[in-house]
Amino acid sequence: MKPRTIGATLLLLSGLGAYVACIPHPKEDYDDFLARTEDARAPLPQEDSGPVDSSAPTETIEGLYYGSCLSSLSLGDLNKVLRFYTELKFVPGAAGATGVLDIKFSPLKGVNLSGGNPVPEPPSSVSRGQTFGDPFGVTAQPVSTTGKFRVLFRKVVLDPNTNPISGRSITIEDVTFEGVLGGSSAGPVADAGSPSDTGAGDPDATSEAGPNPPADAAVAPGARSRFCAALGGQVVSPIQQPLDPKTDFCVFVPVKEGDPVPDVKREDYKCALPAN
Repeated sequence: MKPRTIGATLLLLSGLGAYVACIPHPKEDYDDFLARTEDARAPLPQEDSGPVDSSAPTETIEGLYYGSCLSSLSLGDLNKVLRFYTELKFVPGAAGATGVLDIKFSPLKGVNLSGGNPVPEPPSSVSRGQTFGDPFGVTAQPVSTTGKFRVLFRKVVLDPNTNPISGRSITIEDVTFEGVLGGSSAGPVADAGSPSDTGAGDPDATSEAGPNPPADAAVAPGARSRFCAALGGQVVSPIQQPLDPKTDFCVFVPVKEGDPVPDVKREDYKCALPAN
């Protein structure tokens, strides 16, 4: 082979190699992203709160709640929580008997998609007009005498407008909310409708509020207090990722239609459940 031909061949091969290197590799890029964010996605250490002493409310409770869920999908970013317009009704049982719970979740706006790239943005208020996609709920679910409940949804699809993480639809299978209503073990009281420091800039923030989010002040018969739930399930789209009820938690704050979005402190995302 002539030297000129050999040189041309080497030049062609080097150019081809550069071209191949420039071809996008989505799987490799995603694997690299997972490796780089492994520490951020690691489960948070759990505090040992000990036995939980709680009891279910003794009066009927009905109303609207703002639900905020901090899961592993959010990578610890409080701007990327999943939010829900949550309608609840609880009817207590007779003395020593289980009560029943009706609960419906309507996903709330979580992102601004108008600019082409998703930008996390909370709803302007807790109102039905700020919900997107299909709601999901259950009726007549048992609540134990300790206030513990568990609801299951085989498949939940969240609208892109409610996904502050990527602005894409999220599909989750075998979704569970396991929580507690009216726990007497809740710590210092807090006004559910008042703004508070989200703690977004302090990832090491700690709380002295006890094993569950703070309740409302002096809960009177029929009054509504905050409650919590551990979140479980398996994300199947747009990525595959489990939701771990040991580390992924939701806080539900009582509100009225049209109220401003309550701030929820980082340390409030926890939920210690009674044994039964």
